[in-house]
Amino acid sequence: MQTMNTRQIDASDCPSQVVINAIAAYSNTPVLALEPLYKTINPKALDKLVKNRFDTCVVLNIKTIL
Repeated sequence: MQTMNTRQIDASDCPSQVVINAIAAYSNTPVLALEPLYKTINPKALDKLVKNRFDTCVVLNIKTIL
């Protein structure tokens, strides 16, 4: 069974931080206990891709990231 969890972000939100928070919530792990995001995806590239683009959808396979 596949679970989808969506998050709406505001222009003031940092997309990579939203992803980190979602992974922490999904895995029931404190944010500071997670492996660094840059080991899996490039957070700066994600921020640049998504920032100020409200028509963008990012789909991550969290099981692959964890």
